[in-house]
Amino acid sequence: MRSNYQTSEEPSPENTARPSAIHNLVSVLASLVLTFLVAELLGLNRFLRGWIEGRYFGAYIATLTLSLAVILGPALTRKSWAIKLNLSNSMWAGLVIGLPCGIIALILSPIFLGKGFGPATGALKHPFYLIVVGALSLGWLYGGLAAVICYLLTHNRRRYLMLLLVIVLLIGVLELGLGGGILGKF
Repeated sequence: MRSNYQTSEEPSPENTARPSAIHNLVSVLASLVLTFLVAELLGLNRFLRGWIEGRYFGAYIATLTLSLAVILGPALTRKSWAIKLNLSNSMWAGLVIGLPCGIIALILSPIFLGKGFGPATGALKHPFYLIVVGALSLGWLYGGLAAVICYLLTHNRRRYLMLLLVIVLLIGVLELGLGGGILGKF
């Protein structure tokens, strides 16, 4: 005799539980916040604060986060594409998408600070320098970190996420204890 708990239907792709759009949005936003915290603990933001001075740092981080949310978010949470990506491919996608996001943030930061379009048009006159400065602005690293964290959140790999955060926290504590840093003092 068949139990009341068994069904004769096989689960179809429509019946399986997939993350909703709200879950994906929350995962992307949480991954961006965690990326900022990881960068802070590893000293990457200290490097950027020394390189991008004053108010420009806050504007750069805000525009970088916004551009990553707009470009990387839909790319990583798109059901047809993101489900097929494994962790390393998600990381590479984040690295590749993060570089133009860093360049976009460098161009838009002065505009948001009220400096006008002069610095942006000046930067666009020399695209090679813009790419080099974009690479130094670590947007690609933020994109890679955000993609890995977003992958771990959307694929319910919270144990690995916690392990990543514990390792980063230990590196941050060791860095404080040694008085230096991976990238030096700024």
